[in-house]
Amino acid sequence: MAGMLDGKVAAVTGAGGGIGREIAIAMARAGAKVIINDIGASLAGEGRSASPAGAYVHITSTSGLIGNMGQANYASAKLGITALSKAIAIDMKRFNVRSNCLSPWAWSRMTQSIPARTDEERARVAKIQQMTPDKNAPMAVFLASDAARDVTGQVFGTRMHEIYLFSSPRPVRSLHSATGWTPEAIAELALPALKPSFMPLDRSGDLFSWDPL
Repeated sequence: MAGMLDGKVAAVTGAGGGIGREIAIAMARAGAKVIINDIGASLAGEGRSASPAGAYVHITSTSGLIGNMGQANYASAKLGITALSKAIAIDMKRFNVRSNCLSPWAWSRMTQSIPARTDEERARVAKIQQMTPDKNAPMAVFLASDAARDVTGQVFGTRMHEIYLFSSPRPVRSLHSATGWTPEAIAELALPALKPSFMPLDRSGDLFSWDPL
């Protein structure tokens, strides 16, 4: 990745630890000037400390790392982020602005609270612990580089050595009534026709049932 981000400036939110830290390091090693953005708060959003961001001053002489500024809203709804990213990609395309999302898998401070009381839960946690935060950094560097100049409005997933491209919401079934719909007609006719196409309430562990590769 050396030199892939030469001449660029990257602002990395939540860069005091976990995935953000690894992305900041990878971008610095790729030649970017990196702005470290970490509020230094607890998982509950409490407290303020500059130490997570300030710890970067000794990492590498090539990074041009700049201290703590701003606040990363790590608690934002993830689906809201993907919708915002797509809207930016569409609206700002005429200005050559690109916007993509990265859906990372990693064992970090944010996932250490996952319960592990049953054998099933302990097995799930053991799988997640194999996925170190640094596995997500290469995709972040790529998306920030000129090599991804034609990539925008997409959602990528990174899990160990796997890369995923996620689908966007699309109509999967449609119904038409020449006279319009009443609530009763929806219950009687539309619901039975639409229900087989309902999205299941899957958790990530249900969809990714195989071990991290």
